[in-house]
Amino acid sequence: MKTGSYFPHFENARNDNKILKIRRKLGLEGYAVYFMILEVLRAQTDFKLSLFDIDELEYDFRTDKQIIISIIHDFDLFIVENGFFFSRNLIENLKGYLEKSDRARLAALKRWNNADANANANANADANADANQNANQNAIKLNITKLNLIELNSTKENNFLDDPEKNFYLLKWIEYRKELKQPLTEITINQLCENFKNENIISIKYKIEKAIENGWKGLAEEKEKSSGKKEKNYEFNTEILKDPNRLKFK
Repeated sequence: MKTGSYFPHFENARNDNKILKIRRKLGLEGYAVYFMILEVLRAQTDFKLSLFDIDELEYDFRTDKQIIISIIHDFDLFIVENGFFFSRNLIENLKGYLEKSDRARLAALKRWNNADANANANANADANADANQNANQNAIKLNITKLNLIELNSTKENNFLDDPEKNFYLLKWIEYRKELKQPLTEITINQLCENFKNENIISIKYKIEKAIENGWKGLAEEKEKSSGKKEKNYEFNTEILKDPNRLKFK
């Protein structure tokens, strides 16, 4: 059964000049390790890995750590910045696929919305309004693609935070608010930067993704229940930090 995410592997990749150098120096093991690194990068939210993850790769690949380090640093195949590394070629080669995938999801969403509208033509006005609102929120979520966030994160004027992972999720929240037609003010962005500097990346990621998933306008917002209960602040469950296995890449 097909699982995992797609990335292209060109039929003549073995003859690329840089990969030829890997094969001459490290043999087929180096060739295999290079593509295994690409597989792991493809599975990441922002297509990046920390250099601290090399030990994890060594265990996962059952290979020598020095081979992994050499492939990352010696063959001009990866860009290393701020303690992270990524493949620009991987991102560029995925561009068309990710754009096509998003268009397909949006088209499917539109078909389902049309079917729902026909099936519920006799429903009351409030129910129809809620359905349209949910559809708009889903479309907003789909428009915030991995690709445009990667491009934003690589632009100097969008480097609000020194930590690239924290900066990535801040940009994700900024783009989401733009899609809602309620962009964040400069004052609010500066305040978020101050808050995120001392906050754990796991907490930041969870709060932002939870807010976008639920269509909230604020990070601490919870939609008011129909019963009339007041909004509640969402608190991050720090228990997940006690299990180091939760923090490994997937």
